[in-house]
Amino acid sequence: MNPNALLTALTVNRQAHHLYNSGFGGENALSESIVEAKPNAYKVMDYDSGSEIKDIGDRTTINVVVDLYMKSLNPVFDTPDGQETRFAVLTKHANGWKIGELGTGP
Repeated sequence: MNPNALLTALTVNRQAHHLYNSGFGGENALSESIVEAKPNAYKVMDYDSGSEIKDIGDRTTINVVVDLYMKSLNPVFDTPDGQETRFAVLTKHANGWKIGELGTGP
């Protein structure tokens, strides 16, 4: 699958098929400046209550909190130990789950 088709399959309502606002510039844009990212752990959270869940059940929207090691193109944006937390909102569609939002806070 080509990158544009994959991004379209994974994301919802993103102009020009971007995960983030590219207007921030290459070094500051989260999607353009990531050199390396390795997830360490994640938690699935109920979208409405914010509490951790073990079973998605019939939910159509969930939050996922991901702890990861991340390295940016410009080191000024890195944390001292490289550990970061990202928050994603996933929405269920007929063809599977897609990223609705992705950011640095809930």
